[in-house]
Parts: sequence; C-alpha cells; structure tokens
Amino acid sequence: MLKTGDTILTEATNFDGGMTSDVRKKDARFSNRILGFDIFSFQGRLMPQFSMSADSFTSPYTVNNAKLCKFLSYGTSQAGTAQYALGCDNETVAQTNATIFKRTIPAGSWDKANTSAASQKGFSETLFAEYKGKLYFGIDTNNATFSAGSHIASYNISGDSFNVTELAIVFTNLTQGLVHSKNDKLYIGYTTSSGAFIAENNAGSWNGTKLTLPTNCMGIFLE
Repeated sequence: MLKTGDTILTEATNFDGGMTSDVRKKDARFSNRILGFDIFSFQGRLMPQFSMSADSFTSPYTVNNAKLCKFLSYGTSQAGTAQYALGCDNETVAQTNATIFKRTIPAGSWDKANTSAASQKGFSETLFAEYKGKLYFGIDTNNATFSAGSHIASYNISGDSFNVTELAIVFTNLTQGLVHSKNDKLYIGYTTSSGAFIAENNAGSWNGTKLTLPTNCMGIFLE
C-alpha cells in the first residue's frame, strides 16, 4: 500500500508532449522542464539538440557579402545528395544577381553550384522548388534588382544551364511550389493585378493558368 512520500517509477517511452506546469498531470509524454533535447523529431528517444556553427563560403563569396534565402536538398542517391540554396552574391543590394549555391552535406562550404549557376537578374525570395532535376524560382528579367516578377526561371542541375524565361508570367506575388504526390506535377500559385492563378508543370510542359481562383480569394491565397 502506497504511503505519502513513496516514489512511483514510470517508464517513459514517448517524449513528444512538450512542457507543462501541471505537476499532477499523469501523461508521461509531458515534462516540467526540457533542456537541450529535440522532443518532436524522435518520439521514442531523447535526441540532443546539435550545436550551432557558422556557415562558410568558398572564395570569392563570403559570409559578409553572400545572401542565402531558400534551401532544399536534392540528389539521385544518398551519397550524391547535396544542399542547394537560392540567394545573391551581394547582400548589400537585396534580391539582385540570382545565384544558385551548393554545398555537400552536412558541413561543406557554400559555393556557386556550377559555372553557369548565376544570372544578372533580380529574383523573388518566395519560390524555390526542385522538380525533375531542375530548380525553379521567380525572376525579374527587366530589372537587376527585383521589382515585379516577369518569369518563372529554372536552373538545370545536371546540365548547368539557366533558363530565365522558362515560363512568362507577370506576377505580383508567388507561393512556394508543390509537387503533388498523386500525379507528380509541379504547381505554383501566383497573383497578378487582375487575379490569382495556379500554374502547372507536367514534366516540362507548362499550363500557366491551370486553375483560376476567384478575385475575392486573393487575400486568403497569399497567406
């Protein structure tokens, strides 16, 4: 029979409940205090948080002048997977000189992805998606510094080639791209001065207005 002050041992095998100030809570997934552990990525074990470290760049790029704004990982094998980033070569002039950076995982130095992985064009910081070996992002072919979008641009990873006029759309805003698991097509949302639309890429074949959204949905669409 338990008495006041007796210790009750409870085996905790799931730690994803988070922290709570309710000391009487019986759910073993919760803790009063958690320090230094990632409790959400691995439910069945306590994974320590990794320490922070500064990124490095390959010359002529430096931490003080290069800017990275969107990231993704891509590879056709585990050993061949690398991390890519959309950015610019001079952060003092925002959203200019669209550049694709690359590094090996987990701690390589950032460098231009390849010889032709840069363009003297302004770019949007919203869209950066990979689809069938190409990286897609929004670009302004009319201005060196991004003002308003004129095209969806692409960078062919294996072919090391930029296509700044992949799809001509005059956009005011973009959404992040989505490759749908059901039909393996890339979808990108965007708005113009007159409406909101969804563009579709089916293995390289574009439909710039696959879906037209009602104008009263434009605010919701962008959120």
